Amino acid sequence: MKFSKDSSTGVKLLMLLMLFALSLILTPVLISIVFQLTTDLGMEEVGEIYGKLDQVTTLSMSKFSDPQEAIKYGYSILPNYISNFHKVKLVSWLMVVSSPISLLIPAMIYSFLFHRNSELLNLKKIKGRTYFYSILAFFSSMALIGMIGIWNGKLIFPIESIQKYMLDQEVKIGIIQQCFAHMNSVKELLFIILFVGILTGIAEELTFRAALQNIIIETKINPHLAILIAAFIFSAVHMQFFGFFVRLSLGLLLGYIYYFSKDIKASIISHSFYNSLIVVFAYYAGNTEASPLDNLPNEFFFQTIISTAFCGFCLWKIYSLNKEENELPAL
Repeated sequence: MKFSKDSSTGVKLLMLLMLFALSLILTPVLISIVFQLTTDLGMEEVGEIYGKLDQVTTLSMSKFSDPQEAIKYGYSILPNYISNFHKVKLVSWLMVVSSPISLLIPAMIYSFLFHRNSELLNLKKIKGRTYFYSILAFFSSMALIGMIGIWNGKLIFPIESIQKYMLDQEVKIGIIQQCFAHMNSVKELLFIILFVGILTGIAEELTFRAALQNIIIETKINPHLAILIAAFIFSAVHMQFFGFFVRLSLGLLLGYIYYFSKDIKASIISHSFYNSLIVVFAYYAGNTEASPLDNLPNEFFFQTIISTAFCGFCLWKIYSLNKEENELPAL
């Protein structure tokens, strides 16, 4: 069977789901084997560490109702439950490495199968001004996204048992993130930027914009609705309710950058820039939960309005620069 960008949406969607199902099963196993062969980390120890993390999470949540305080407390007492803290660091690195690669491999295979002869993977075509305005759009959106994050973090889910489960997961993930947020050298920082910043940006944009968003648009649905659906799925698969609307907002912004530019490199650069900025901030702050988006004072509403308006201007510039070439409809 010959695959191309003209293949039916059903074939594309089925192949995308098959590739990711296989990758999410096989890739973590293969990476775990590599970790076993190259480090002193055994799979039984990984299970034990996850069990201890569950205990620490439960204890932290019993002492603090605020997830951020629970995360800080959980990380502080973790050495009391796991004597060899080096192994915890290895488990966190296992997650850092396997997560983007599990997405990147099927995304690249899908891109090669359906877009190998299209403009999608054309690395020679550079749109300098589009990339510049894409980064500016992301940077100027941070105040608004930060305020959305504050609001999102205070939401209460109507079903108490689900609310508790989501809080526990949030705290557990936060404690694990703390383990690799406390980077001991610039070398570690560069590795985190590579995997969390760059590779994650490439993998998620090839998956959710170049593949999924395009598939939805090809069904002849309204492009704006297609962007919203892709952004919703992008946020939902992260399985973190207390960051859902933040990622939904980021997904919308990335979706429009790609839709207007028709250049996946624009959204990859923007996404990687954002992720890397958070990693660098975590390196200097020593706390992955602290970011340029957190703790924005309420009196910054006016500045948020101005920066959001500037973000809209940047998106309009991207649209204007690419309108004729990409035959975009009028806004």
